[in-house]
Amino acid sequence: EENAAAEKDKTTEGKGDNSNEKKDDIEVKEEKQETRRLRSKPQKTRSSKKEESTTPRQENKCCSLALEIICTSCLYIMSIFFLCGSTFLHPSTYFDPNRPDEPFVFWTLGAIAYLTTTSIEIYKRRGKKGLEIAMTSLALGGGVFWLIGTIFVYKRTNNVTAWSILWILGSLLNLASITYGIVTVFMKNAPKPLFYTISLGLSWIANLLLLAGVSHILKENKSLSTCEVSNAAGVLISAAVVYLVHSVFHTLAIFKGGVLFSITVTIAAS
Repeated sequence: EENAAAEKDKTTEGKGDNSNEKKDDIEVKEEKQETRRLRSKPQKTRSSKKEESTTPRQENKCCSLALEIICTSCLYIMSIFFLCGSTFLHPSTYFDPNRPDEPFVFWTLGAIAYLTTTSIEIYKRRGKKGLEIAMTSLALGGGVFWLIGTIFVYKRTNNVTAWSILWILGSLLNLASITYGIVTVFMKNAPKPLFYTISLGLSWIANLLLLAGVSHILKENKSLSTCEVSNAAGVLISAAVVYLVHSVFHTLAIFKGGVLFSITVTIAAS
């Protein structure tokens, strides 16, 4: 009996030890699973954060590039339409019987393309300072004056004086906006974008030529001779060609924006 009792005690102790070992194994497995789960959580959040941060940037880059392409395309369209309209003002084509009935509709289309460009520029600067947005809005006002002025060059509403005044006002507003852009570029101490600066200078020259050509027409409106009309048309054609070259440099500024230049001023000691 004593031997049987001792054997029972041994078996119960063995069972207890086995059950304790199983419990320990289960606890160790649970701890390992928890540590794995805790380790995997931060990796998932980091990867998700990276994905969340990269996708909006990619979308913004694609959106800005699309807006730049539309803006540049409108600049080319405006330049070509202004060139066509100015060509029909020249006496060699003005009295041509084969010319269109309303040849100056090209100026209207060019003004619409310019309004599209300036609207995109304002949208691109929506997060910047109020002064920059206001000065860019001056160009939008200049486009509006151009568009309204083209109404007075059609046959039914022919009024050269009204057209000239409105186009002069539009060119002055554009010159003010472009001058602000040039001053802003040169006020920065950092290196300056080469092609963007050249495009600003060309647009300034183009608006100055438009201002000169239209002012000449307004001055000599009542006594315009064929030679004077030819000179004014030549100035307007030159302005359209300069705007076309400006569009080329604007395209280079988009795709080659990393080309920079700097100006250093040295004062020699006497």
